[in-house]
Amino acid sequence: MQTFTDVPMQGNSPTVPTHHAQDPRPSRSRPLQGDWFQLKDELRLQWPQLSERDITAVAGQREELMRRLKKLYQKTYGEIEREVTEFELRRVRDAYAARPARGIGIDG
Repeated sequence: MQTFTDVPMQGNSPTVPTHHAQDPRPSRSRPLQGDWFQLKDELRLQWPQLSERDITAVAGQREELMRRLKKLYQKTYGEIEREVTEFELRRVRDAYAARPARGIGIDG
């Protein structure tokens, strides 16, 4: 057990060692939008180099997907972020296009 006298001094105050089990920076990770079971198939179609192990490790987390795509496709973080964002937006647009129209008009 380390006692207070064993701690190195810096000036008149002790230097307390800091040990971080994780990266102290805040995580920007957020889940991918949509049903994960449906997303898995669409991800494999969009990025065929993703293995089943990659898909399992991603588990719906956007940042993990981006890390794996960056490694597999040797692209910059910005390129991968753009591709993933376009992938998500395309899914949202397709969902809106599939909705029945509700409004004034001949189809309403």
